[in-house]
Amino acid sequence: LKSELNKRGLKYQCPDLPNPEAPTEEEQVNFVLENCKFDENTILFGHSLGAVVAMKVVEKLKHRIAGLITAGGFAYHNFKDRQRPFSKTFRWKFNYKKIRKNCSFINVLSDPQDYAIRVEQGRKLAEDLGANLTEQNAAKPHFTNQQEPLILQSLSPQITCFTTRPDTNFGATFVVLGPEH
Repeated sequence: LKSELNKRGLKYQCPDLPNPEAPTEEEQVNFVLENCKFDENTILFGHSLGAVVAMKVVEKLKHRIAGLITAGGFAYHNFKDRQRPFSKTFRWKFNYKKIRKNCSFINVLSDPQDYAIRVEQGRKLAEDLGANLTEQNAAKPHFTNQQEPLILQSLSPQITCFTTRPDTNFGATFVVLGPEH
């Protein structure tokens, strides 16, 4: 993901969160707030427990960022496969109103074949956040493949064009994008 973002000329920050074997909410959220910079162009991405950390970070921001994207994120500590140590060291309540206020857009990526999270969690997260939901099989369950095209696609600004006449695209002089897009 890092090399693909580099190829596209996009800047990124990717901190190694502390204490991965026994993470606590306070420790991880404060680490991100102290070690990363956020501005109106920032897209904050969180995977798995990192999605919870990302939402908690957005809650604490004093200004708006461009967006929030979660992949395989937890909405609550009801795991599909097994209990996890962080189920008791994180508060599972979110200020959805504050998160929505601090983000221009929010996308939730959910993998129907996820081994850790039921698909209902992604749906609930999207509903509570007022987010766009994409339910699609990941390259490897729980978005754990070396390359996850859906994540890269969601982090890279793009417009997809459909046409019945591809030969005419080369003569296009403008693109119209609906405000509801």
